[in-house]
Amino acid sequence: MLNSKIMNAGLSCRYTGAMYVNDQNVYDEIALTIDQRTEEHIKNHSPNSVEIGCLLFDRQRQVITKSTKGTTLFTNLCYNGQNF
Repeated sequence: MLNSKIMNAGLSCRYTGAMYVNDQNVYDEIALTIDQRTEEHIKNHSPNSVEIGCLLFDRQRQVITKSTKGTTLFTNLCYNGQNF
């Protein structure tokens, strides 16, 4: 696992070109990838079309990051009287 590009980027803050790679960039990319891959998987295995969004939590159950779609979907759920 330590040879993973994502893990290496998250463990150190290093300079790559014009931007620094930090934990937040890594978590944002993970959330985006989860959204994309999950939508693709459901599309390949089901006739239904769905919109996927995610929130990532730390071990203390605090939100680390939300995908763009996750922000929209969970905001809509909360404003419609749901407790999420």
